[in-house]
Parts: sequence; structure tokens; C-alpha cells
Amino acid sequence: VTLGFFLWVLRRLIGQYPGWWMAALAFPPVYWAVGLGQNSFLTAGLLGWGMLLLAPRPFLAGLALGALCYKPHFGLLLPLVLLLGRQWTAIAGAVLMVLGLCGLTVLLFGAETWWAYVLAMQSSRDVYESGTIDFIGMATPFGGALLAGLAPATTHAVQIVAMLLTAALVGWIWARGAALEV
Repeated sequence: VTLGFFLWVLRRLIGQYPGWWMAALAFPPVYWAVGLGQNSFLTAGLLGWGMLLLAPRPFLAGLALGALCYKPHFGLLLPLVLLLGRQWTAIAGAVLMVLGLCGLTVLLFGAETWWAYVLAMQSSRDVYESGTIDFIGMATPFGGALLAGLAPATTHAVQIVAMLLTAALVGWIWARGAALEV
């Protein structure tokens, strides 16, 4: 279902290029996501749909982007993008969605779920550094540095540099007012 959603969004983003769907389905991470049951297609679909809706329906775009709060690391770049793009209506939609989803989880599962999340987050560094997670499955600079045998302190530095460079590039593109397709 989420692969279908992803392809539907991708068709709207790049469907003008012949053979777009062959390139999309030939991309190796597609099979990784299918095999592992990852949320990658949902994540990419929501992100793409949010970008597609940003100009014509900014509040709805914000709702789509706010729904990505299940991936908190997106909470680092999306606010930057929306702020630099002066997308105030989308920001309002995203904030409303995040608050609504967080509130819904408290209603359905209780506040203790959030405490458990905080506790799990505190020990996640040890888990990632320990090698108990297959590093080949961590498609990040951090995972690549660990796989290359670098020390944990160095791998964190590699990840931070990559994050800062990415934020600078994304911020530069959005501050310049580039077309949404970019």
C-alpha cells in the first residue's frame, strides 16, 4: 500500500519523464524497503506529497509534513525549510498535525508511552554503537563510518558534519526561493 502511495506521489513529481517508473522500481533501496517492511515508502510519499501541495494547498501540505513526526530527525530540516520558504500556513498545519498525533497517542496509549520513548532514546546511542544492529542496514554517514571501522567518536563527528552540510545546502536552496521542484 505504501509503495503504491510512493509511486502515486512520484508520478506527480517526475511523471513527465518517460520511464520514470522503471527507474523508480530499479532503485535498489526499493527492494531493501520491501524486504524489511520499512516505512520508507510512507515517509517518501508524505514528504513528496507535502512538497507537491505546498504551493496550491499549504495547510494540507503542512498536515502531510507534520505527519512525518514519527521520524523525529525530519523535525530538524523541515522546520528550517518551511521557515526559510516563509511557509507560515504550512507551518501552522504541521504544528497542528504534530500536536494532534502526539495528543492522540497519549489518549490511546497513555503518557507513560512517551516516558518509555524518552528512556529508549537515551540508550539508543549505545545500541547503535554496539554493533548489535547490522551496520550495512544503516544508510547514514554514521553507519558507513562504523562499517568502515572508525571509532564511535569519529563516526558521530562524521554524522554531524554531514548533517550540517545538508542543512546548509537545504537552507541555501530554500532561502534563494528556488522552484519547489528543486
